[in-house]
Amino acid sequence: MHQTIAIITRADDQDEAVSRAQEIFNEQLANRSTGFDWCDPHTEGVVEDGIIWEPTYITSDNAKKMAEYLFISQQEERTENLEKIRMNLNELSNEEILFGGDSPDQGRELLYHMREAGAVDGPAIKLYCEDWFGINTRRSFNFVMDEMKSNGKHWIVPMDSHF
Repeated sequence: MHQTIAIITRADDQDEAVSRAQEIFNEQLANRSTGFDWCDPHTEGVVEDGIIWEPTYITSDNAKKMAEYLFISQQEERTENLEKIRMNLNELSNEEILFGGDSPDQGRELLYHMREAGAVDGPAIKLYCEDWFGINTRRSFNFVMDEMKSNGKHWIVPMDSHF
């Protein structure tokens, strides 16, 4: 499956930002057990949902829109997973959740939603920062965005990822 993610990285220009983001993806996401296997940076400026999906300085209005869009989308998916957990948790015993009951898949779906709701990397997380890695809470998001504005030379690089 494909999804857009973004990596915030330090760089002097767009080419360096893209190269660095690709390196971060390959070293920290694709080479770990995150589920990602490859990515392709958006460099052509595809316009979708009023956002220009291209590498840009983190202080630009477009970068803020891009980061906020990805973060909100991620949080909506995590909320859906939490709702599914709440709805199904009391219906299955511990044994059915961990080992399956009448079928091996009986608890597997619930365990999947638990993993996705609590993820710190992988496809459940859509926004990464080279200094703090997966951004999975509003507090982390606000901290990273504020920190990046004050330090300069930070870029956000959107990527078509595959998992």
